[in-house]
Amino acid sequence: MKKLVITLIVIVCSLSIKAQESKITGNWQLTQVETNGKIETGIKLVFIFVEKGGFKLAKDANSRTMDLGTWSYNKKNHTIVMVSDFDKDFNGDAVVIKVNDKELIYKKNGATLTFIKLAKMNPPAKVEMEKPILLFEMDDLYDDENGFDEEAEARKLPWKISAVVNYLKDKNEILFQYTSFPDSREADSWVVSTKFNYNDADQTLDARDYSYFQKDYIDMTENPISFDYFKENKEDFRFYPEEELDWYKVVSTNKTLKTDLGAFECTVVEGYGGFQEKMQYWMVNNQPGVFAKIVKVKQSEPPFGRTTVQIIKEESIENSEYYSQKTNIEHLTFEEKDFYTEDLEYYKYSNEKDKLPWQDFHLVLAQLSDIKQLVYSCYQLNEEVNTSETKTLTADVYVKEENQRLKIDNIFNGYDRYNTAEGEVYLGDYEGGDDPLYPLNERMFRVMGQEELTISLGTFNCTIVEALNDNEKLKIWLMNDKPTIIAKVIKDPREESSTHYSIYELKEIKLK
Repeated sequence: MKKLVITLIVIVCSLSIKAQESKITGNWQLTQVETNGKIETGIKLVFIFVEKGGFKLAKDANSRTMDLGTWSYNKKNHTIVMVSDFDKDFNGDAVVIKVNDKELIYKKNGATLTFIKLAKMNPPAKVEMEKPILLFEMDDLYDDENGFDEEAEARKLPWKISAVVNYLKDKNEILFQYTSFPDSREADSWVVSTKFNYNDADQTLDARDYSYFQKDYIDMTENPISFDYFKENKEDFRFYPEEELDWYKVVSTNKTLKTDLGAFECTVVEGYGGFQEKMQYWMVNNQPGVFAKIVKVKQSEPPFGRTTVQIIKEESIENSEYYSQKTNIEHLTFEEKDFYTEDLEYYKYSNEKDKLPWQDFHLVLAQLSDIKQLVYSCYQLNEEVNTSETKTLTADVYVKEENQRLKIDNIFNGYDRYNTAEGEVYLGDYEGGDDPLYPLNERMFRVMGQEELTISLGTFNCTIVEALNDNEKLKIWLMNDKPTIIAKVIKDPREESSTHYSIYELKEIKLK
């Protein structure tokens, strides 16, 4: 008997540990770090505690993950034990202060970290490009008799500096698809551009690199160069606006490069730049200052080595399909302060639930009892990499009138059980009022009025609602005569959010 009791205690303890581990397992976006009374917010890092003990990191919910080490839960000390050689911040014990299905808070190395649970990571598509290899060595750049003959190689280049300046001063920007192959990690790709600023009054030209992923200039400061200085230093600006090569060789003067933007006849140059970085330039012969392709290889001990590839994408973002779509979208301009009195002391919309069209829970069940599925189109605009996507999402509707139960797939996070590898989405019970915007569960909302909305399914009288959550502003069209059916949703990311602009629109109501 005593042995049986001990066995049962061991089993119960084991189940308790596993229950706590299951709460910790998942994708957690870091939202706040408090150190010595100072609070830092606006962080996008995602910590991923994998079910079998793997520990990963991503720079945001839309980035590739990298392996950091392992983790386990210590019930006795209430700690997450992290083992990592990557950095001390990811190694050691973290004391769990709070953990549930939505929030994780722990203290580690004197800092308190707060996380919110993410339903799913949305990493970019896998890079299909093969990692290029630059096989040349320094000796290949030298002539047996004369060594590195810079003057001879310079005469083979397609551009004079005066032509470069005159051509670039009329350019706004040149876009590139930038692909990075870091050592020991997966490749990633995003959009960068070289932006030009010509000042006619000062007779200067400035070229700065801009990242559409970071939404900021990569170059810290402007560096306008006067035209007189260009003229006086012809040799120093041979490869402007790119880095000047210390040693190089022209390997071709008429190589054709095919890109999505078209085919370019190029002069191909291979050489070494700063810090002994290998480089390959594809200089467009008839467009002075424009590089169709740039390959750079930084050779260092892993994980510090890296190969990058830039390929010309579009001459101007304004001419792209992405930009055309972006100009037609409806951005939501309301802010959190609009939900409070002017002194920000009182919340103004505590009784908005009474203005919603769905008040009778029994009517909701009766209206939905014959419905099997709701089919939506989902348009997502990724402003970080200048791409858009439209997909179809299907929400199952489950009604059990005798048990007074209702479940609808919450597909308004951009995925459903039919197109996600994880195979599950959150199914929330509708309790007749706990979530007035069900299957959405936003608590901060206001009713803005009525509108006749026309979508591909037809024209419907709707109640318009504006809502907020931690990451997004929402505009929601509720069908007045079809309880708990949402006709349309716009989600617009709030500042510092890693989510994407998206539009959901009802396409079909499938009956049982």
